[in-house]
This record gives sequence, structure tokens and C-alpha cells, in this order.
Amino acid sequence: AIASGVVGYLAESSEVTMYAGKRGRILVNAPAHCPTSATLISKPIGSRGNGATSSDSGGDSSSSNPTTMHVEFPLPLPSKAILDSGGVQLPNSMGFVYEAEAVRRLISAKSYTFPQWTPEESVGSIRTIEQMLNQ
Repeated sequence: AIASGVVGYLAESSEVTMYAGKRGRILVNAPAHCPTSATLISKPIGSRGNGATSSDSGGDSSSSNPTTMHVEFPLPLPSKAILDSGGVQLPNSMGFVYEAEAVRRLISAKSYTFPQWTPEESVGSIRTIEQMLNQ
């Protein structure tokens, strides 16, 4: 596997992040630093290229067309207290409020791990990143 990244701060960008692999692509839609949607593009096993131009299907491109799925995960609306205090100032800042509220609920319940993201999943993510960095 190959991982590459490009970051630029002096130019306008589409602010979309793409992860590409043998079976397709994941697009983290804009703004990628605080997204609320993603697009999953999966190719049939054995297809090459972008799917539509594959030459391994005997000229029938329909058998190698990728499948596209758009996933939305909207942020909650700001509470009255947040709006009364001036609201959030940056795009999708409600994500930070949502995250802080989740931590508050966790601590109030005297719990230290999120059921949505276990310590084992955290360690697995770190190991995956370490493998990428070692390549």
C-alpha cells in the first residue's frame, strides 16, 4: 500500500480529501477538516482504472461501472443557550460542541470509554497509521 498527502496553505483548494485503494475511493467532502458527508465509490472485483474505462470487460463498460454511495452525517442544531451566547463562528463548529457534550455525558456517567469508539479501535487506528509511516 502507498499513502501520500499534500497540504497547502497558500492556495485555494476544493478541501476534499480522497482515500484511494484497490477496491475504490472514499471522498471526505468539503470542508474536509469538518465534514458532514462522504462519498464511497467501490469498484467491482477485478476492474481496473476508474471502472468506466476498464478494458477487461470485453468492451462492455457496464459490468465494471463503480457503485457510488453518498453518506450524510449532519450535525445537531445549536441549542438556544448557544444561540443566545452569540452562536458558533466557524463552519461546522457545532461538531466541537457535539464532541464536548459527548465527553460531558461520558464523565457524568462515570465512564471513561465511548461505546461508539473503543480503546481497541483507537489502538488499531494508531497501528494502521504506524504501518503507513513505516512504508
